[in-house]
Amino acid sequence: MTKETNVTKTYGKLVRDGIIPSEHEEIVRRVYALVPPDGTSTTQDNIAKVMPDTEISKVARSIDILKAGGLVTTDSGRSRRVLRNLHIYPNELSLYPHMSAEIKTRWAD
Repeated sequence: MTKETNVTKTYGKLVRDGIIPSEHEEIVRRVYALVPPDGTSTTQDNIAKVMPDTEISKVARSIDILKAGGLVTTDSGRSRRVLRNLHIYPNELSLYPHMSAEIKTRWAD
């Protein structure tokens, strides 16, 4: 049995554990997809510009959920900088819980 650390918290695991509420799951997923995966940053305003008008008000909450789950880091303020935490997968074995959760929760989409 392995001890869970913040490093092993992935999007799929956050969904499975209920950290991302089901009513926010889709928008949080879309916001997370707009954060560059290479470690470069974007801003909350840039993410909001890409989202549909009906969801702009939910962008800040989605970023807060991702930050609380350890998937992104942010600055403070309305136009805060947002970037992914890159060391989520320290090795191949750490990918399996994430892949399993993704398949169980979102594979059919």
